[in-house]
Amino acid sequence: MRWVIAIAGWSCACSAIDAAPPVSFEESIRPLLRAHCFACHGEDGMLEGKLDVRLVRHLQRGGDSGAAVVAGHRDQSPLYLRLKAGEMP
Repeated sequence: MRWVIAIAGWSCACSAIDAAPPVSFEESIRPLLRAHCFACHGEDGMLEGKLDVRLVRHLQRGGDSGAAVVAGHRDQSPLYLRLKAGEMP
């Protein structure tokens, strides 16, 4: 659940998040994605749904369902919504 909150903070422009130091993709988000998502979305050429989560630009480009994240709008970001709903590991 901690990584869902971190991803939410990364894609959210909430006032509470604005007061906190900015979340770094490389330091905070990428390690979580590596641990939980790379096996199906990035390692060894495996790209379920043609989604590569290894880089921000790939998340913004998205896969079969479109962009995985919408910067500043977590409630419009499919990645956040699927994690929140428990649909992804």
